[in-house]
Amino acid sequence: MGPLPSSRTVAVFAFVALTALVLATMLEPVGAVASEQEPAVEAGDGDALLANPNLLVIHDSVALGARTEISGALRGWDVEYLGFHGFQPWAASNFLRQRTAPIPDVVVVSLGNFNNRSNEQFRIDVRRLLGQLSVAERVIWVLPGHHRHTKLETLAALRELIPEHRGGELADWNPILDRNPGFVDFLGVHLTPDGADGFAKLVKRHVDGVAAGDRLPVGRLEVATSDIDGEVVAGWAIDVDSETSLRVRLIVDGRVVSEQVAQRRRQALQRRFGLGVAHGFRFVGVFEEGTHEVCVVAHDSDGRGHRRIGCRTLTVERPPGWPHWRSHTPTRPDRDDQFPSDPVVLPA
Repeated sequence: MGPLPSSRTVAVFAFVALTALVLATMLEPVGAVASEQEPAVEAGDGDALLANPNLLVIHDSVALGARTEISGALRGWDVEYLGFHGFQPWAASNFLRQRTAPIPDVVVVSLGNFNNRSNEQFRIDVRRLLGQLSVAERVIWVLPGHHRHTKLETLAALRELIPEHRGGELADWNPILDRNPGFVDFLGVHLTPDGADGFAKLVKRHVDGVAAGDRLPVGRLEVATSDIDGEVVAGWAIDVDSETSLRVRLIVDGRVVSEQVAQRRRQALQRRFGLGVAHGFRFVGVFEEGTHEVCVVAHDSDGRGHRRIGCRTLTVERPPGWPHWRSHTPTRPDRDDQFPSDPVVLPA
């Protein structure tokens, strides 16, 4: 055994260890305090990132071959996948029943290629799955291609059920396959490398709201809140073909109650779409007490179409003595609104 270290050496090592411990203790709270002091970002702020960039893809083995391509096409989205070979709507429903994470605002479904259920049971399965996805603002269902495993009644059921679902839309894979037979293997089912790229582009066009022949507005209803000063409904809407600020309508319980041009600054939209920043909207006003369904519809800049970009359930409760002690009257716009000429929502 070698000689023991001298007392001076031990003292030096002890001093170094103690200094490192003190520095670590001092530095850790500094970082924590700094993060706590960062200002909170409100949903309507121009520099805020787009809310909830998550997207769920529920799929069978067809889309399984395009996972990499889909993720690459949907830059800026945090894409989650749920599926495997032979995945069916009933199985997806079982998985979602056990899911603890919230359902994202946008869901892409590619199921039905290998349906082995009766037509009646398949419809029940699809309705059950759509019910579980009802919290999503958009459900994009990629229609299965025509191949020997696809039942005609399966396609008919999806063509009927998906458009009936609030926020549901069909992405038809068949016209693309008819023009590009090399997109699938010799069985006409699974994707080739070129087919995976084509499939991802189809998904992207619908996610971005620019599917062929359907270049409708896209957007999001981000906020629908009620407080002592009234109600606020806010979000964004954009024409994917133009920088033009769109006309948006506020619909409460099925009635149009207000309208404005979505021109509030949203810097994040320029980063994502490259079509300017003037695409935010904010309605301020007063609703009657009770529970209301609040929806916003954006109208295309060319006047040829419109799209409901979101709905929320809003419960309005007033404290005793309201509105005598309110900070401003119901008919006066919010002072932080950049566009005071925007119409104010009057009582429904």
